[in-house]
Amino acid sequence: MAGYRGRRLGRREERLTRDRLEERREQLRGRALQVHLLAAEASAERARCFPPGSADWKTALRQAITRYHELSQQQQARAAGLWAQVEEGRAHLELGEKDRGLALLADVLDLPATEPLIERLQTRALAASLEAWLATPTAADDASFGEKFRQRVLKLGPRDALDADALATKVRAAELLRRRADGLSGEEGRQQARLLEDARKLATDVARAGRDYAAEARDVLANLDRRGAAAAERFGQSFTAMVESAEAAVAQLRAAPSDAARDEAIAALRAALVAAGHELPEEGEDRQRQRLQLSYQLATLLYEGQRYHEAAVLGEHLLNTAPNEPVSRQAATIALASWQALKQQPTAAWASQAIHQVARLAEAIMRQWPEEAESTAAAMLAIDLAAAAQDLEAIDTLLSGLNKQSPGRAAIVLRGGVTLWQACQQLETAEKAAWQERAAGWLDEGLALLSDADSLKPDGLSLAIAAAVARCNLLLLADPVDSEEVKRLLLQPVWGPWTQLQKPSPALPKQLVEPGLAICLRGFVAIGDDKLASQALASLVDYARGSPEATGRLAGTIAVLGRKLVDDLEETAQQDGGEIKQVALRLELLGQVLDVAQKASGSRAVSTWTAVTLSQLGSSTGPFAPLVPRDARVGFLRQAVTVTEQLLDDPAGGQQTALRLQLVNVLAELKEWEAALAQIDEVLLDQDAARSVAELARQRFREAAVGWRKAVSGGTAVAWGWGGLASRVSNRAFGGEDQTARGLRQVYFQARLRLAACRLAWARRETDLNERRRRLEQAAGDIKIELQLHPALGGETLQVEFKSLLDDIEEELGRLSGAAS
Repeated sequence: MAGYRGRRLGRREERLTRDRLEERREQLRGRALQVHLLAAEASAERARCFPPGSADWKTALRQAITRYHELSQQQQARAAGLWAQVEEGRAHLELGEKDRGLALLADVLDLPATEPLIERLQTRALAASLEAWLATPTAADDASFGEKFRQRVLKLGPRDALDADALATKVRAAELLRRRADGLSGEEGRQQARLLEDARKLATDVARAGRDYAAEARDVLANLDRRGAAAAERFGQSFTAMVESAEAAVAQLRAAPSDAARDEAIAALRAALVAAGHELPEEGEDRQRQRLQLSYQLATLLYEGQRYHEAAVLGEHLLNTAPNEPVSRQAATIALASWQALKQQPTAAWASQAIHQVARLAEAIMRQWPEEAESTAAAMLAIDLAAAAQDLEAIDTLLSGLNKQSPGRAAIVLRGGVTLWQACQQLETAEKAAWQERAAGWLDEGLALLSDADSLKPDGLSLAIAAAVARCNLLLLADPVDSEEVKRLLLQPVWGPWTQLQKPSPALPKQLVEPGLAICLRGFVAIGDDKLASQALASLVDYARGSPEATGRLAGTIAVLGRKLVDDLEETAQQDGGEIKQVALRLELLGQVLDVAQKASGSRAVSTWTAVTLSQLGSSTGPFAPLVPRDARVGFLRQAVTVTEQLLDDPAGGQQTALRLQLVNVLAELKEWEAALAQIDEVLLDQDAARSVAELARQRFREAAVGWRKAVSGGTAVAWGWGGLASRVSNRAFGGEDQTARGLRQVYFQARLRLAACRLAWARRETDLNERRRRLEQAAGDIKIELQLHPALGGETLQVEFKSLLDDIEEELGRLSGAAS
C-alpha cells in the first residue's frame, strides 16, 4: 500500500490492485483480532482449570483481563472491542472486583442497540450483571436493574431463539424480581403482584424452553406461590426435566461411583424414557435421538452393574429399531459384551445359549456395518468362537466372505490365518497339509495388506508379529525351505519377529516373545545364517532365565535344533567339508547349543543326547573329525565327560551301563586310561556272574598300569593305554550276547584299531630301519590276527577303518623293502 500512497490512480488495473490489497489487509486484520481474542479466551479457560481462589487461578484471570483490556482499547469502535470489554468485565466480576466489572458492563449496556451483535453483547453483559446483583446482601444493591432492563428482558425471544445468555438473563431477572417482591410490604400489593407476574413469565419461558437453566427456572417458580409451585411440578414431570434429572444422576454416579448411585441413575434414565413415551415431541427427530442416547446410557449402566441379560436385550433392541443411528453401533457392542459375559455362567445350557447369541449378534453386526470398526471386533470374536469349537470351515468361510473394502480386513485375515495355523496342530496327518496350505494363503494375504507405515498400533503390531511367526513355522515345514522368504519375514523392518523381539518392547505380549525368538533361532539355522542364529539363541536363553517352564521348553527346542545342526555337519563332512568360515560358524553355534542344552535341560533324554553329540564331535575317528579342530575336540570331550557324569550321578535314571561304556570311549579319546578302566570296573562289578573275570581283569590292569607309568614317550604311553584297555575288556566283551557285551566289543575293537595306529605312528618315528620293520610287522600282524579271530571286526565301519590302516602299514613296509633293495 505504501507504493500507492500519494499517487493518482488512473488506470483500472491499478485501482483493482489497490482494492484487492485493501480487502486482503482487512482479512488479515480480522484474523489478527481472532488470534488475540482466542489468546485471551484461552487464559480465561485456563483459569477455570485451577481451584477458585488459588494463586494460579488469579494469575490466569489477570492475564485474560490484560489481553481483553488491550483489545478493547485498540478496537473501541469495533464489535471486537465491545466483545473484549464484556469479557473483561466478566473476568473482573469473577475475581470479586464488582465495581470495576459492573462499570465496564454498564458502558456496554448504555450503548444504543442498533445492531443484532450489540444486542447479543448487551444480553451477555446483563446476564453477568444480574448474577453480581443477586450476590449482593440487600435488594437495594440491585437498583441499576431498572424498568428499561426489565422490559428488554421480558421482550427477549422467541423462546426457540433464546441462547444460553438469554436464558441466563431471564432466569436471573426472575429471581431478582422475586427477591424484590418479597421485600415489599403489604401496602405495595399491586406492585408486588406485578413483580411476581413478571418473574412468573420469565421463569416459565425458561422452564418451557427445556434447555439451559430449566432446573433453576423451576426452582424460581416453586418459590413464587402455589400457582408457581404447581407449574414447577408440571414442568418437572416433562421429558426435558426428566432428562435433566437423569443426566444429573449419571454425573453424580461418575463423580462418586457406588451401587446405590448406579441404581438411582438407572431409575432416573428409565423414568426419562417413560416420560418420552407420554409426551408428544415438538421436535420429533431430535427427541428420537435423545431417547436413543438415553437408552444407550441405560444399557451401559446395566452392563456396568452386571445386569447382563437386560443390557443385552436393550442393546439388541437399539440395533434392530435404529440400525442407522451412530449410537446403535455402540449399543450393539454393549450387547455383544453382555452375551460374552453370560458365556461364563455356571449353567451349561445357559452358557451354550449365550455362545449361540454371541455368534448370531456378531454376524448381524458384520452384516449391518461391514466397513466399521465394530464389524472388525465382531469378526475377531466370531473367529475365536469358531476356534473354540474346532470349526475350521467356519473360519475359512468367514474370511472368504469378508468385505474387500473393510478397513479392518488385514487384522481379520491375519487373526484367521494365525488361528487356522494353531488349529492345524491338533489335526490328523491326512487333513493337516490341506489346512496348513489354507492357513499359509490367508497369512500371505494378510501380511501383504499391512500398511507400509513405519509403525503399527500395539495390538496390530502384536498380531502382525504372530502372523509372521506362524508363516515362518509353515515355511520351515517345506522341503526345500524358501530361505529368502524366511529371511524377509524374520527381518521385515516393521513387524519382523527378529526386528521386534531381539529387544522386545514392554507393550508386546509376553506370550509372544518366546515362540517368536524360537522361530527366529530355527529360521536362521535353516537358512544358514549362523551369526544371527547365535544372537537369537543368546536372546532366547536370556528370556528363559529364571523361569523353569521356559527353560524346559528351551531345552526341547535346543534338542531339535541340535539334531538339525548335527545332520547339516554330517552332510558337510560327506561333501568333503565346506567353506572354512561357514563350518567354523556352524561349529561355534552347535557348541553354544550344546552348552545351553547342558545347562538348561531338565530332561534326561535331552542330556543323554547332549552327551552323545559332544562325544561324537570330540572323536578323532568319527565323521566330524575332518571338520573339528583338535583343541575344539578336546573341549567337546571335556563337556561330554561332565554331562555323562551328571547323568551317572542319578542312578534312578537307568542306562548306567550304556552311559559308562560311552564314558569309557570319551576318556580313552582323552587318553585318561586310569579313569577309563575305572569305569570298566564299574561295568563289570554290575555283573554278578563275572566276578572272577573282574578279578583277573583288575590284576591285568594293575600290571599294564605299571608299565604305562614307566613309559617315557607319549607314543609308548598311548600304546600301553590302548593295549591295556583292549585286554581289560576282551573276556567280558566276547563272553555273551547281552547289551553290555556288545557295547564292550565296540570298545575292544576301537582299542585294537587305535593300538595298531599307535604302532604305525611309533614305527614312523624310528630311525633304525630294522626296528621300524619290526614294529610295522607287529602292527600288521595284530590286524591280521584280529581278522582271523573276529572277521566281522565290530561292523562295516570298523572293517573299513581296519582295512585302510592295514593298507597304510603295508605301504610303509613296501617302501622299506624298496629302500633295502
